[in-house]
Amino acid sequence: MIVITNEFTASGNKEGFESLPQIVNSLSAGPSNVKKVRHSLKNLCFYPPSATVLNPLIDQFKHQLKDQTKCFKLLCHHLITHAPLASSSSQTGDFINTLSKTICDMKKPAKSIGDLYRVFFYFCFYTPSMQPMLIDTISKIITVDLSFLTKKKKKNKLLGSSHKSHVPELILECVQLLVEIPNFETSVRDLFQKEGIVDGFINIYKSFGMEYKRSILTFLSNIKSDSQIVQVPPPLLDIINPEDNIIDNISTANYLINHHEKFSTQIISILEKKNVPSTNLLQYRLLLKSGPSQVIYDSIAAQIEPQECNLLPLLKFLEKSPRGTVSPEVERTLYAACQDNNITLALISFMCVCFISDETDWICNFFVDTMKKLSHTARFSLVLMLTRSWVEALDHPENKTFVRALFEKLIMEFGDCIDQKIYNAFLEKVIQSGCTDDFMEVFRDALEKLPSIESVIYILFGASTLRQHADPSIFAEFLEVAKVYMETAGPAMLSFYEMTLAKSAAD
Repeated sequence: MIVITNEFTASGNKEGFESLPQIVNSLSAGPSNVKKVRHSLKNLCFYPPSATVLNPLIDQFKHQLKDQTKCFKLLCHHLITHAPLASSSSQTGDFINTLSKTICDMKKPAKSIGDLYRVFFYFCFYTPSMQPMLIDTISKIITVDLSFLTKKKKKNKLLGSSHKSHVPELILECVQLLVEIPNFETSVRDLFQKEGIVDGFINIYKSFGMEYKRSILTFLSNIKSDSQIVQVPPPLLDIINPEDNIIDNISTANYLINHHEKFSTQIISILEKKNVPSTNLLQYRLLLKSGPSQVIYDSIAAQIEPQECNLLPLLKFLEKSPRGTVSPEVERTLYAACQDNNITLALISFMCVCFISDETDWICNFFVDTMKKLSHTARFSLVLMLTRSWVEALDHPENKTFVRALFEKLIMEFGDCIDQKIYNAFLEKVIQSGCTDDFMEVFRDALEKLPSIESVIYILFGASTLRQHADPSIFAEFLEVAKVYMETAGPAMLSFYEMTLAKSAAD
């Protein structure tokens, strides 16, 4: 929303630009002067939504509902942008009722029915007391009789032929907005309880084209498979035709993955294909849902190319798999991509290499050299990606070597790039994976080398977190190094030491 400064608008009509009071007066005067109303609606685009404008907009809408002028779509746009203020108008309840009746009059559907429905939807969205009416109206739209689609065009027929009817436009608008239903799970549960609603979805899916199908599947994919409130009704799981081209579409991927046991055959079929838009998303989501498998690896390896979208599924596969070898072709691709001018591609490739290479010195040198080339913001982002990856890597003991080596470089040289939240998660995983002593040794050795102040803070915090799980002798060695460091530390660092480790030292 573009907002004109107060200096420009306060003086009122300046070179044809109307003030907000002038716009309100114009809209309140009715549609007698269409050009004047249209001019006011255009000027209103430069103001943020205001409660003083809402009632005049509703009044103007009522005037234009039957005989819509050229500015009707713009009027609907402004009503939608003002919908968050619906509770401020005493007309809202009656306005929503009028919209619902107009939309549901299938015998004589209004022009611009899609715009009408959007206005109705968002006013209901921001008016909780009217949300049951929204569900009822959606139910009526989804269960509408579609027999008009097969009828021949006849003169004076109310609905006429399919290309004359506004009903398909209404249905499409309705199914596209289903993903935005307020209180999604409970509202969808109530919707599925309506009579004939499941058959309605099936009829729409079978009767209309790809855009309708994708919208329905996108809606269904938003229903979590583990939800305790609502589940996809079984008949809707059978609406997909395995031979349908929509199977290969990205919009369908989440739906297939959410019900991967049901669609295992279709998923495997897609994974075996090349150059299918949904393949990378299916690979990634399937790894998150059901873990690594040979089928997924074969699919990734068969399509391995130096592109971020191809390497991200491989990275996730390596994070979730025991450390092992990959095919020589994949390895060559990764090492080559590490030298790419595309820094994002190079970094993702490097993260993959960490899981397959035993060249720890090369890994550490690449990390340090790359970090020195980046801005602080870019360094922070890379460290965030790495530490998240390490959390998963430590699920497998074989990855401890490279994680420890990189973490030592990080805590020693780039402590100002660490994110506290993910650092806490990393320390918890260190404890869970049983390698507390290894990282306590890292803290001891790093502190002895006098790193930056930021690094010292994370070292002390990390040691205080791990101390109860570390070997007492190793922790004692760390405390000795910490005492020596504190002999020359400033008041702030001494205070932090007192809060974290001094008690342990006394004990």
